[in-house]
Order: sequence, then C-alpha cells, then structure tokens
Amino acid sequence: RRVHGHQFNIGPDMGPNPNAHVVDPLQSIQAMIAISSTLNASIPTYINLNSGNAFEAVGQRFMLNQMCLDQMFENKTVVPLPSPKPLSSWMQSQLIAANLSVTYQPCRVVYRGFCQFNIETGGNEDTIYMANIQVPVQITTREGDDKIALVSSSSETTCSINTGTGRDVISLYNISNTLVDVGVDKDDDLIDLYAGNFFPFVDGSNVKSVGPNSS
Repeated sequence: RRVHGHQFNIGPDMGPNPNAHVVDPLQSIQAMIAISSTLNASIPTYINLNSGNAFEAVGQRFMLNQMCLDQMFENKTVVPLPSPKPLSSWMQSQLIAANLSVTYQPCRVVYRGFCQFNIETGGNEDTIYMANIQVPVQITTREGDDKIALVSSSSETTCSINTGTGRDVISLYNISNTLVDVGVDKDDDLIDLYAGNFFPFVDGSNVKSVGPNSS
C-alpha cells in the first residue's frame, strides 16, 4: 500500500499516557517498509521510532545506516525478517520510481531523501548503532545503561543524543555536528570521541564536536 504524509510513527500510539505502552516496535514488522521523501521538500519526513518510554520498556538493539533502519544482534548483524518473500513487481516498480535499490538484502525500514529520525526508548538497556548517517537523528534513551555508537556522518548532518540516567557508553567516530547530553545523575558515563579534524567541546553534561562545518 502507498501512503502519503510527512510523519511516520513506528511503535505504540503514545496517546495521553505513553508510560502505559511498552513494545518492541520492529519485531512485529513482517515485510519491508519503504519511505521516500524528495530532497527539495520544504519540510523533512519525520520517522519516529518509539518503544514506549516506561521504565520497564523492552531493551532495544537498533541499527541505522544511510538507507536502512533495522533490528540487530549483539554482534551488530541485522536480524533477518522472519519469512522474507520476493518483492512483488508492484513493489519493485515503486522502489525504482523512488530511486531505491531492489537488489539489497531486505530490511524492515528503508528510506531515502529529506528525512529526520526521532528514536526514543525506555528504561531498559538499549544499544543503537549508526553508520554513514546523512540525515538528522535525535535519540532519547532515558534510564538504563545504554550503548550508542555513531560511525561517520556527513558534515551537514546533525545528531542529538540524550541518554538520561544510567551508566552509558557513547562512541563517536569521524562525526560532526553531534550534541551529546549524558544527563544529570551520579552514574559514570564513558564517551569515546574520535572527531577527525573537529575538536571536542565539553559544557557540563554536553559534549559537542566543533569545527568549520559546525561553528
């Protein structure tokens, strides 16, 4: 089915009481979802991934790269779809029309164009691995001992990471325009920052790499 819009929500209908909803949002996806946005759009297409923000929320492992959002195992390999089926001719034509490849291994969410990701998790231990990011990403993980890694982002890409409380481990490699807030608590946090030609800027619980493209 083809759906038009500027906002796509993956996860629970948050409603007035988001704490009542705890889900594993990507687990129930049985087939690929493709989201295409034109590069010259006036506003981005917002892709919101939410597992419910309650303290007892299920621990998540997400992988995001330049074209896919998916679940991953602890070794950073993608969790395959349960019973992947060949793409229909109609789906292939839609992907080709949107300049999306039809030959790569199916993933749960494939995207292109002017998009922005908002990823939100709850109080369990979450792991988020991002590589070759070319779109804005905002991450909120709240409680729990979370692990977040960002490997290579374009100089025009902005990324905001808010880990809340917990003993968090954040690894940033060859990135720019990234703001990290590790929260105000008594837990120890570890940040590995390899910023290439950029320089780290620390202000309280905020860490940012600054340089020619982010000054």
